[in-house]
Amino acid sequence: MKTSYEFLVTSAEVDLFADISGDYNPIHVDSEYSRRTIYGQRIVHGVLSALKALNQLSLLEAYEVKSLKIVFNQPVYIDVLYELFIEETVIDARIHLKKDGDLYISCFLEYSEGNYSYVEYKVVNSLERVPIVQKIESLDFIEHTEKLVLGIGLSSNFFYKGLGLKFGCQFLSLLLVSSRLIGMVVPGKNSLFTGIRVVGASNSLRPDEYCYSVDKMVLPGRPIQVNLSHGCFSAKLNSFFRPEAISSLSNNAILVNSKLREVLENETVWIFGGSKGLGEVATRFYCLHGARVFMTYYRGEAEANRILNDLISFGYSSLSIFQVDVLSDDSLNFFMSSVPLPSRILFFSSPVIKKSAKGYFNFDLYQLYLDYYAMSFYKIIKSVEKANVDCSVFYPSTVFLTRELGTHMEYCEAKRIGERIGELHNSGGSKLKVVNYRLEPFMTDQNNSILAGEDIQNLADFAVILNKFEKDII
Repeated sequence: MKTSYEFLVTSAEVDLFADISGDYNPIHVDSEYSRRTIYGQRIVHGVLSALKALNQLSLLEAYEVKSLKIVFNQPVYIDVLYELFIEETVIDARIHLKKDGDLYISCFLEYSEGNYSYVEYKVVNSLERVPIVQKIESLDFIEHTEKLVLGIGLSSNFFYKGLGLKFGCQFLSLLLVSSRLIGMVVPGKNSLFTGIRVVGASNSLRPDEYCYSVDKMVLPGRPIQVNLSHGCFSAKLNSFFRPEAISSLSNNAILVNSKLREVLENETVWIFGGSKGLGEVATRFYCLHGARVFMTYYRGEAEANRILNDLISFGYSSLSIFQVDVLSDDSLNFFMSSVPLPSRILFFSSPVIKKSAKGYFNFDLYQLYLDYYAMSFYKIIKSVEKANVDCSVFYPSTVFLTRELGTHMEYCEAKRIGERIGELHNSGGSKLKVVNYRLEPFMTDQNNSILAGEDIQNLADFAVILNKFEKDII
């Protein structure tokens, strides 16, 4: 039998899963942390997505799991709609989670009729919420046996109780433990969970115990394989070390040019998207050089306030921050009418940059990029142009546009349109001039997601580019 369903995981479901399993890895539960990772936002626990998919099977009775294989191909995002495809027989089921033709998760389950008595494991009021930051060399020779504890009783939630009745509590708790183990312990904070293989097996453990070990010496760039045993199951868990979240910048990392400070003293600068990455560097750079900076953010309120307070503690009070949705005319117009006209504009506003689907141009994704990199940008420069003031605009683009990067077609096409808008504007004789810079990759969350493994420049070195921009416009 073949069936398909719409599939979506909510933020509330992610938070509940974290409380039950104890997997509080910040990539799942911390919005500010996850904004600085390669994903740009919180992602769903892989095991939660798999459990929610398994719950769609049409099995009406309790079944004994003989084997399960799960592959996490790509991260699943919160509140994003996917398609779930299920093909099941009386002995097995194949499950695929897809979006726009791309495969995100695949499961293969073998089972037979079973009969389970419901079991409750020990519940503790508060599980440890801070994941371990492991080093590669520390993962060799790890082996532990521990008591299984949960943060919330399984019977307190209809979804988890139903899964326990359908597949057995030991199978369910094995998957819950696997999520906590990878996300919090091995590899811990910087983990990337890629797959699980479960088989039926006998062991000498007590029903409320589990044992885990690292399979072999771990080498950089190689998968980390963890053996896990619990109840009548054993599992092999595969993961990698993922890139760490991009660290926030300090004021001391930016060298101040005393001559440039004389030029920028009391100049008015608008910085769109200035709470992280290159935008954060620009915000600090212009504040440290004496300019009056009006910086916008959208989702990064905590980061914007951190930058503001950091600069104040450093002796600089020339920064003002505003929450602005550049896709909203009302929000954008309110900001532009509330602050002094600029002599500089730097545009870094961006959605999360995602890979293109294989052999498929996503027009919805392209339209989103176009709304940011072209339409919003165009509205800003046309508004300032009407005031007839001298203004220089920094429009950052990317060298990826010259590399025919097939993995990000929509992104590159939208950036080309943004560059062209600047070029056409400059040919019209306005006092406002746009300077396009095709930048080499810097160590930002966005560039890491586009081209991991490239030779990436240190974030603080972007100040050199800003110095060049100021020389170019004088």
